[in-house]
Amino acid sequence: MKVALFPFFLYKFDIGDSYLFFLQTYEKILACNVAFPDHLTQSAKDIILEFLQYNPADRLGVRGGTSATAHAWFKDFDTEALLNKTMKPPVVPNVKNSEDLRNFDAPEDGNVDRDFVDRFTPTKEDYEWLEEF
Repeated sequence: MKVALFPFFLYKFDIGDSYLFFLQTYEKILACNVAFPDHLTQSAKDIILEFLQYNPADRLGVRGGTSATAHAWFKDFDTEALLNKTMKPPVVPNVKNSEDLRNFDAPEDGNVDRDFVDRFTPTKEDYEWLEEF
């Protein structure tokens, strides 16, 4: 993810009426007035706008994945390495086990109760819905 903000996000939270907040968000979407951070490259801005086309038939990738990967933003991306599962990840987190949370920020209050975290071990029944696909 290049930007951790929604493209039509309202940056001020001082709106008391949540209905007004959503109405203004919808107006920004309809106007397609996207504000990009300064650090984004032109190709990153362009690919985001291509995905946000109003008409679904005009959106990037509709004519197949190769139309998306042909975009300039992917010029240095090794699609073959990704498909062959030989691509080296940009970041490899250092973890001891599946319950290691060291790579995540602590809550703002600093209170982390590791025993409170529910332990989930999936069972066969948890995957039954996949059989429909």
